[in-house]
Amino acid sequence: MIKFSFALTFGLFALYSTAQVCPILPTPAVYKQGNGMFVCSGQLLIDPSELTPNLKTALTDYALWANSIRVSPFVQNPMVQFKKLTNVKQDSYSINIADRITISYSSEASCFYAWVSLLQLSTQQDGQLQFPKCFVKDYPTFQWRGLHLDVSRHFFTVNEVKRFIDLMAYYKFNTLHWHLTDDQGWRIEIKKYPLLTALGAWRDSTVENHYSTKRAMAAFIPKKKSKKWCITRRKGSLMLFPKLKCRATQELHWPLTHNTPVPAKHKASKVFGAFLMTFFAPKKKVFCFCKTF
Repeated sequence: MIKFSFALTFGLFALYSTAQVCPILPTPAVYKQGNGMFVCSGQLLIDPSELTPNLKTALTDYALWANSIRVSPFVQNPMVQFKKLTNVKQDSYSINIADRITISYSSEASCFYAWVSLLQLSTQQDGQLQFPKCFVKDYPTFQWRGLHLDVSRHFFTVNEVKRFIDLMAYYKFNTLHWHLTDDQGWRIEIKKYPLLTALGAWRDSTVENHYSTKRAMAAFIPKKKSKKWCITRRKGSLMLFPKLKCRATQELHWPLTHNTPVPAKHKASKVFGAFLMTFFAPKKKVFCFCKTF
């Protein structure tokens, strides 16, 4: 019995070790590995005739960021060609790597997902790019694939958030819930209401290590930079949902939005949690206040 168990275990291990290992994350619906490698020079020559200018720019920029791969247009004899699909599952794509690379896609988002999968398949050796000859087919199981980032309580710089989004795109997340405001801080500049950042973006201490130590925190994202960044960091496949929690205005523009008396102190909260207070008087200027965001 012991010998049989050992033989069965060894057999399963051998079977697992010879199984196809797919380097793409998340694992696609179909991955069939062929024989050999597709090898090319250190840059990818693509036929961009099926791509919009914005999509071409997104693919070029992302290849350079993710894998330090340079991409150049070359219609006559491209290494990578693109084909638009119709009457297929939403955001589905396929990659066929043989004597050349063919990406078939149904939408701009699926073209970007295919491109990311292609980058994940790539390796570089002695100044050359290598791709395993294979066939890949994939489509989203879930249409909403999101992550949440709270910069109100824990501030992140613009460059840190950019990297967060780039990594989201690398693993095919498509929605960022960007928590910009709360009782602990207001992180987006609204020109018409300067007190939101003048007071709300600054606190002289914050919680660390279960309230045992505290440090100061002060920062916000300028409107001009955040607006331009929100548009350009989509990468053709990512939706940004900035969350402006209006409760965070409670001590900053209190006379405008409340019926109750003004508190003694106008500061962002030093401790975490949500604090229930009477909020938003039913006034016309309250709704004008919200529309400004």
